Amino acid sequence: MAAVLSVEKLAPLPLLIPLSPATPPPQLESSSHSINLISLMPQAPLMDRRLCEAILKGDVPAFLSLVEEDEHVVDQKPIPGSSSTILHIASRFGHVDLAKEIVRRRPELMSEENEKKETPLHEACREGKMEMVRLLVEEDPWLVCQVNQANESALAVACEKRETRCGGLSLEFPRAANAGN
Repeated sequence: MAAVLSVEKLAPLPLLIPLSPATPPPQLESSSHSINLISLMPQAPLMDRRLCEAILKGDVPAFLSLVEEDEHVVDQKPIPGSSSTILHIASRFGHVDLAKEIVRRRPELMSEENEKKETPLHEACREGKMEMVRLLVEEDPWLVCQVNQANESALAVACEKRETRCGGLSLEFPRAANAGN
């Protein structure tokens, strides 16, 4: 099993880095699973590591610097070959300040679905990122009604993971309790 690296231990990385079998895959952990970044991008030979690093660390100044260089960086997928957006990743790790900057620039990313038809709200609920959940729901209350390919609302996912802090939002947003299953 490959060693798991923390984001804090990663050295600054160049803009584009070729993938090679000799390089051990960088991994990060969220509360429910480890993420092997290289295994998620089989079709992509190169990856914008500065963007990925900024999103994974929640580094707002680095992200803003990238946006200043190219405003379309917000539209990039941090993991080529995946349909998760930068907001999905920021939501998974609970980077609220970064998410605010992303939403300010591209509010439509809040309802963007990944390959599992999950929104960033699903990611935040699964990981128990309550502050992120509140941000997303306050920005777009209808997100609570979107269901994934398993026909589960984000709040149903939270309850399934026993994330009662997030699941309790169904009292504030009763439509979510009736979405999906």
